[in-house]
Amino acid sequence: MYNIGFSKNIEDKHLSVPVQLFSIAIEKNISRELKLFLFLKIYTSGHFKLSNTFIDYACYSLDYKSPKTLKKHLDSLLKLKWITLNSKSGSYRIIGFSQLSRKLKITSSKSVEFRYSNLKTFSGFVAAVTITYLMMVKSLHEKRSREKKWSRSKNRCPFLYHLPLTYMSKCLSIDKSKVQRLRKEAVNASYILVTKNFYFTKVPLEQVNNFKKYSDKKVNDGFIRIINKQVMLQKPDYIKSNLVFYKKRSLRFVHSCYGKK
Repeated sequence: MYNIGFSKNIEDKHLSVPVQLFSIAIEKNISRELKLFLFLKIYTSGHFKLSNTFIDYACYSLDYKSPKTLKKHLDSLLKLKWITLNSKSGSYRIIGFSQLSRKLKITSSKSVEFRYSNLKTFSGFVAAVTITYLMMVKSLHEKRSREKKWSRSKNRCPFLYHLPLTYMSKCLSIDKSKVQRLRKEAVNASYILVTKNFYFTKVPLEQVNNFKKYSDKKVNDGFIRIINKQVMLQKPDYIKSNLVFYKKRSLRFVHSCYGKK
């Protein structure tokens, strides 16, 4: 058992975190480091030392089995240069989101609210933010390709929107099985809702082989399903996100700086 000294009103605190930071964490496999970083942003004022109280509370909040795990991830954050250490005083400093955004070349001004309670379902939260962001990017791209006006005031995703696993896999440079696991974690944590997307066909059951052979190339064995003796097409699942994105002013400045280059 850890000797927990709770920080005053820590559960009421929240951060406005750049949404791209979560997708970068998945791509670079540094979600654990990001979890610790966000805890530090909530728990400290920007500077901290490794006191017994701090170590106990960090291990409790982050589900670390021992202080060695904390030290390991702190060392990783130092290597990433997300935090710095004054060797003389033993004091750590946490860099700000604007500085981190410039460092990682984040181009979106979108942010999401993060609270201490989200630490308990962190994997699901990371997955949900990334899925929601990719939904918005894909939706924007499709709207522009159709030359339709995009309403920038809407920060919430469409009520139901399709996002193929292969699309996510390509965007994040990870295999499809990991994408499936991440999506499942987001669903289990109730951050997103996934609905199956089936289309009824008028194809007789006895003609299903000809349907597979002569239909459009996009309709292949992987998407044809027989349900209750009816031939159906399974399209990418529809996803509803329960997250809301906001525009972070400091990130808008960072974005404008990159736009000038």
